[in-house]
Amino acid sequence: MVFGNADIDGVPFSIIARAYSDSLGGRRFGTVKECADDFIGFLSGGCAVNGVRMITEEHVDNMSTIVAYRLWNNLADSVRDGLKKMQTSGPPRPEIADSLVNDEIERLRNGLGDRIVTNLYTNGRDALGKAVWKHQKMFEEVDPTLPFDKYGEAFLDAVATMMATPGSLDRYAGLVFAGYGDGEHFPSMHEYRVSGLFHTGLNQEYEKGTVINASTRSWIEPFAQSDVIQSYLYGINEDLQGTICDAMGRILYSMTSALIDDTSTDSAKKTVEDMCKQRIESFASGINRYTTKVFMEPVKDSIAFLSKDEIASLAESLIKLTSLRRRVSNEYETVGGPIDVAVISKHEGFVWINRKQYFNPVLNPQYARRKEMMK
Repeated sequence: MVFGNADIDGVPFSIIARAYSDSLGGRRFGTVKECADDFIGFLSGGCAVNGVRMITEEHVDNMSTIVAYRLWNNLADSVRDGLKKMQTSGPPRPEIADSLVNDEIERLRNGLGDRIVTNLYTNGRDALGKAVWKHQKMFEEVDPTLPFDKYGEAFLDAVATMMATPGSLDRYAGLVFAGYGDGEHFPSMHEYRVSGLFHTGLNQEYEKGTVINASTRSWIEPFAQSDVIQSYLYGINEDLQGTICDAMGRILYSMTSALIDDTSTDSAKKTVEDMCKQRIESFASGINRYTTKVFMEPVKDSIAFLSKDEIASLAESLIKLTSLRRRVSNEYETVGGPIDVAVISKHEGFVWINRKQYFNPVLNPQYARRKEMMK
């Protein structure tokens, strides 16, 4: 299953999945995780079939340039906002602009920690530069007061660092692999997030996985727009819980700040701040324990005894619930329409329960004949 972006570097996953399936040539895997890792390797190699890459160097050049251009636009917006706050009139002073640009470039690096894959950065930095500098004029036009030839190299260093750091980019495709491997008696699920194939390599990150076993007899995992399903499963969604914890934090900090006067030592202030942080974390953990015990666990226990058709009906109902929530609110109606539902079992394999088609099969009998010939 794919959610989020439906393509990588402009190549649809529907085409990639079919090419990958054809390339297997009867190969089988002991676990779902092994199959997922093999598919990720297929993406890393540009989805090559018979030595011909589906994701070409041109695709990589375009995707890398698009991401760099978007980040440069964001940087220019931040610098303009900073200049408005720091200067009341007159043209921007060069030293102020330099400082703001350098701060923004450094901000791009912040939060990446030690996740950067150094060899990918080293191998891809020069190629990224060559691709982007071809479009120097386009970057210069974003803001003529920020000459790209002055800041470009430092900026591209930061961009290459982000591209070589898994999970650092905000736009991604979620890939979900579920089912049974040849060596698995119970199902498993694994989620990856892929941001794109760049000169620095494939930016991908393993998000999470679940394996059904004696201790975990059933599981429900929402993807993409998960707030409504989370509310059903846990009685609260992540956004609301985060808002509550933030509000509690502000109240706690304001109460403790009132008890600390200006003469208190920095050490004492830090001790109080650490205590507040610990109390908020304890509060959030308490909410998680309560919602899991009171809401989630009973649902999971019930799912373990449902038949396959009842599980399929539950999955469809949860999607319809999200669709209804979007329809009767002022949010964009991003969930709706016919719902695809499938069941994967050990012996029947992949079985469609509901499947929408963009055409009427009755009017296209040749489609059924082609499918039969391909078996």
